[in-house]
Amino acid sequence: MLRVLLALVCLLLGCSSEGVLLIGLEEVSPRSIGVGDRLRITGTGYPEDPPAVVRFAGSGHRAGEPVLRGLEVEAEARTVGPSTLEVPVTPELVRAFTGDADARRTTFRGDLEVSFRAPKRAGASVVGRRSGIVLDVTPEETPHTTVQVLRREGRRFAAFLGTEIVRDDGGLRLGQVEAGGRAARAGLREGDRVLELEGLVVADVEDFVPPPNARRSLVVVQRGAEPLPVRVDSAGFRFTSPKALEPAAALVGAALAAFALLCSPLARAFSFFERRLIERLSGARRAEARAELGRVLLQGLARELPTSFSCSLAVLAATCALVLLSFGRSLLAPEVDLVALPLSTLAALITTTLAVGGGGARWSLREAVKRIGAVLLQQVPFGIVLFLAAMTTGSLSARTLVAAQGPWPWQWHLAAQPGFAIAGMAALGALVPIARPARAFTGARPVTRRERAVELAAFTHHLAVATVLVVIVFGGWGVPPGGTLALQLLGAAAAVGKVWVLLVGVAMVRWVLGAMDVVRLQRTALVWLCLPSVAGAALSLTMGNTELGAVFLGIAEGFGPALVLFAALGVGLMTRRAIATLGSRPAELGVHAWL
Repeated sequence: MLRVLLALVCLLLGCSSEGVLLIGLEEVSPRSIGVGDRLRITGTGYPEDPPAVVRFAGSGHRAGEPVLRGLEVEAEARTVGPSTLEVPVTPELVRAFTGDADARRTTFRGDLEVSFRAPKRAGASVVGRRSGIVLDVTPEETPHTTVQVLRREGRRFAAFLGTEIVRDDGGLRLGQVEAGGRAARAGLREGDRVLELEGLVVADVEDFVPPPNARRSLVVVQRGAEPLPVRVDSAGFRFTSPKALEPAAALVGAALAAFALLCSPLARAFSFFERRLIERLSGARRAEARAELGRVLLQGLARELPTSFSCSLAVLAATCALVLLSFGRSLLAPEVDLVALPLSTLAALITTTLAVGGGGARWSLREAVKRIGAVLLQQVPFGIVLFLAAMTTGSLSARTLVAAQGPWPWQWHLAAQPGFAIAGMAALGALVPIARPARAFTGARPVTRRERAVELAAFTHHLAVATVLVVIVFGGWGVPPGGTLALQLLGAAAAVGKVWVLLVGVAMVRWVLGAMDVVRLQRTALVWLCLPSVAGAALSLTMGNTELGAVFLGIAEGFGPALVLFAALGVGLMTRRAIATLGSRPAELGVHAWL
């Protein structure tokens, strides 16, 4: 009966395709939503059967960003009562309001339209509209660096106005107001509760940041029972959104990376590695070097990668663990998986080394203790990586760490954050020295079972470390657990592929540089691995607790692409020089390649 009446009304009124206003919208609740909530729209005249489409059209207000005008969001709704519509708040709906890559809390202000598909004979839909809608949308997760920057800028903006902001159970209020300051001249008083800043509902310190380069900012405070709008002079504060600085940061980052590489000891290491690589590949006749290049390289890598059945079982176990993590499963508990996995393999390595007396031809307690101490020293950079992960994201959950990174290499922690870059590269370098005695594999005598046991335990531990490093600094699987099965399988395969790239890279470095015993390299590990890792941790702590560091965090996103591009160019240049040298007469490689 209702459909017939709607059809008759539409025909009598000559409705257009845009619909006829037959619905009254009264209330939208709750005014603050997040993923998993239910947005309810109460009104009158709702049809019973047809599904509804809800459209939001207006502006989005975010901390530290210009007002996003022309924001339009559409969602589906269903009727749950004679006067109630319900919109499920999905992650896609939240991202439409808050943004995707740099999601932050958004206050929507604008119009709401609800439309129902009309009966086929009516030729028009039935709609209802309401203006003046205010909706506060909270994203699933805001990047930790973004929150750090905004919190520091919020406190700096309060100091710029001549006041301070204090958190309490009711939100934010103004603390002491300096006489003659910008806040005092605008009429703000101590104890005023901050409600809004330039259209954004203020819930925390990170929301108290005006749009970039604003001259006057509208602050709404509560003094007594009524809200009080106040215009404050914000000219000269000039907060610049990190996104606006990305191109300049990329150029500066490329220049700094080139300068650091040319002027650091790492440049000599590259030249030494290049020379050793060519020496290794020059085993074949130089006229046949180009054709033999792939075969010689594969044979060298095959000698460095263990091929026993026990190693294959370790690879299978690590693969299964990584796949489970990528599907959102937990091995023990989400917060301890990434710590328990390498700790268990490290304990097995230490126990094996002690049980076999160091892995030499004869059992020796002294040799075992020396080797265990050297192995523990090699773990310092990896421990600092775990510390930085916990400090940066506030969690050691694999899902949280992967969500904090993007799918592209320049969005990984290794490229996006200097502290992670230093400690991560040192942790990778610590995988190169071997835990077993190097003299045991010279071919002068048969390999004993003790030596094989140490080799297996060390390979298993390195496999676990590589797996955890892939999750923490190499982007992990890059796919949320809620994705489709095919997408999750693709992400798991990508994560396993990254682990093998690391293992093959370590094997190649070992083959080029030769067998290096951890006991003989303790001093080198201390100077070139442990101390830089500590410096990287200190750099991250400094950046997270100083004003200059907060500014750098805001533009650090632009350094990632520059560093990735620079590293790719360096590897490509070294490979090209090696191939060219093999195909021509010997060249003098003592001069640095970048000069």
